[in-house]
Parts: sequence; C-alpha cells; structure tokens
Amino acid sequence: MSGSGRPRTSSFAEPPGVPGAAAASTGSAAAVGSSTGKSGVPPASGGSSSGCSNLKLARDSGKVTTVVATPGQGPDRPQEVSYADIKVIGNGSFGVVYQARLIDSQEMVAIKKVLQDKRFKNRELQIMRKLDHCNIVRLRYFFYSSGEKKDEVYLNLVLDFVPETVYRVARHFNKAKSIIPIIYVKVYMYQLFRSLAYIHSQGVCHRDIKPQNLLVDPETAVLKLCDFGRSKLRAMARGQQKIQSQQKNAKKAAEKKKSQGADQKTAAKAALVHTCPVCRTQMPDPKTFKQHFESKHPKSPMPPELADVQA
Repeated sequence: MSGSGRPRTSSFAEPPGVPGAAAASTGSAAAVGSSTGKSGVPPASGGSSSGCSNLKLARDSGKVTTVVATPGQGPDRPQEVSYADIKVIGNGSFGVVYQARLIDSQEMVAIKKVLQDKRFKNRELQIMRKLDHCNIVRLRYFFYSSGEKKDEVYLNLVLDFVPETVYRVARHFNKAKSIIPIIYVKVYMYQLFRSLAYIHSQGVCHRDIKPQNLLVDPETAVLKLCDFGRSKLRAMARGQQKIQSQQKNAKKAAEKKKSQGADQKTAAKAALVHTCPVCRTQMPDPKTFKQHFESKHPKSPMPPELADVQA
C-alpha cells in the first residue's frame, strides 16, 4: 500500500459457490452494513417513501437524476453528479439505501440517505471525510435534499458499491455444510486488521465491528469496513467530557498510550469474535475464548477520556 492509503490490487479467484457480483442486482449490502435491516428489498414502486424532493426516484429506474454534490475528499468544490438505475437495496430506522449507476463513469454506487438534524453535524460524514484507505468503504460524494415536511433535510452519502458481506459469505458456506477455504479467511482477516490499524491511527473508534459491516467483493476478495454511524473520534469524546484541567505532558502521554491500547484490544477482540463463524461456521465457546483472550491481553484501567466512547 502506498503512503496515500491506495491499494496494491491483488486478484483472487471467486470462492467456490460464493455468490458473485451478479448478486448485486438482487439486493446486497453495498456499503450499507448492519444498518440496512433486511437486504434485497425490492425496488420502490413510486417515489421515495421517506420524502425526498431533490432526490426524486422515478417510476422508470432508467431516468437520470442530477444533483449538486460535494466530493468526499479534498476541497469543498460542489459539482453536478448524474446517476440512474435507482433502486432500494436496504432500509431501517436510520433511513434508506439506494443502488445507482453514475452516468459519467458507469460505476455502481450506494446512496445512503439519513435524516439530518440541523442542530448537529453528522458524525459519520465527519469521520468518512477523514478516512482514505483501500480497506475502508470510500465516500465519493455527499449532498443534501429536502423532505416532504417543512424544514426536513436529508443527508445523502454516495459510497462505494460492494456486492457482498462476510456475513452472507459465511452463511452461504454454512448452508452448504462446508468451510471457507483458509486462504480466504487469511485474506479477509488480514484486510480487516489492516483497516482497524488505519482507523486507530486516525483516532477513530468504529464501535460496531461485525460480519454485516465487512463488505466483500467476491471477484477480487477485497474487504472494506463500512458503517461508521456509531463511530467516534477521540477528539469528540474528549470534547464531550469537557476536560478543562491541563495535565502534565508525561501524564498525558501515558494516558494516551493506555487509551490507544484499550481501543485496539477492544477492536481486536470484536474482530476475532465475529470472524470465528467464517473460520468454523460456528461461534467459539464463550468461556474458553474469554479465558484465552484475557490471558494474552490482561485488562488495563479504562482511561477517563474513553468513558464516553465506551458508552
């Protein structure tokens, strides 16, 4: 991987029997993660059920929609973005996720639409604009649209479209009463831990690691971490705690080291727990796993500045 976090592309053959990219047409995770609720929701029969005026979902999915959007990375230079072939692929309490095709590049994208509270900045948007890594789902653009109700505003995140999740892949092999080839387990876990190492270096706590939030492209075996809706920046947590007292440099350095260790241990434990079904198609014994993990990673006191992150 280069210094900019761009991938060194490696191609892997599709695992035997794993649903390929064609599954995207029947509904998939596609940067939705755990927030999608039930994937594979059929296309909307009319306009957007959540009432979006600027994002008008036509009865004819081939209709081209043009919006003024801001790039996910780089300077805030709004530009026109056109897309078509819009259909619903997931919904839940958070909002709705659509699949669409960009007119300029003909690439498929996922558009995650959430209700925006005008009183606050959207935390997921703030975090995703900060991240740029080959194993993190990329924020291509974002734009706002109005709803049916007065003063109702929606934030639309235009994300990479990835057709499958680790959860669906594991479920497929489980139904077939077989185990995922170990090479794919290694490739997926390597990319997962690489994504965690990157977000930790950026001061981001994901707080929702699970198979549904691990997107996988069966054609390339590339894994991308998604759904930063529950994530927090350490700077945000410290601000919410309103730490006013200034500490000595040595003490601050020690606490920072402890907080980083606690974050990484928590994320590592979550990653191991949720990738066990991939390796064994079943969960490990909780007591045995806990004893083994804690023997390798003794508990350390929780730093005060992480109290809000843990909540």
